[in-house]
Amino acid sequence: MPVFEDASDPGAPILGQYREIESAAAVMLQAARAGDWARVARIEHAIRELATRLDGADPLRRLDPGQRRERLRIVRRLLSIDAEVRHLADPASLQLDRLFALPRAAGGPLAGAA
Repeated sequence: MPVFEDASDPGAPILGQYREIESAAAVMLQAARAGDWARVARIEHAIRELATRLDGADPLRRLDPGQRRERLRIVRRLLSIDAEVRHLADPASLQLDRLFALPRAAGGPLAGAA
């Protein structure tokens, strides 16, 4: 969903594109948490399409300092979302989570080892 931006601000369209990607990534994370991997794949493809619009745009040149901070916040959020989706997609990491959580929860030998 495109965001209407101030046409007099050269950085606004770029930030709008980053916000679109961030919004799609948040939906992708919800799908990953629900285990809907087909939806995750569709959204991932859509994000790639959105990101191709940014290729070669040299966004930093047209962003003012406040917009650069906003872009950095969005990029950090995207990295965080990506890490969580990858973690959810990796069955081995989920098994390790369960394995290490079980003894602590059950009062086993690792209870208090954290």
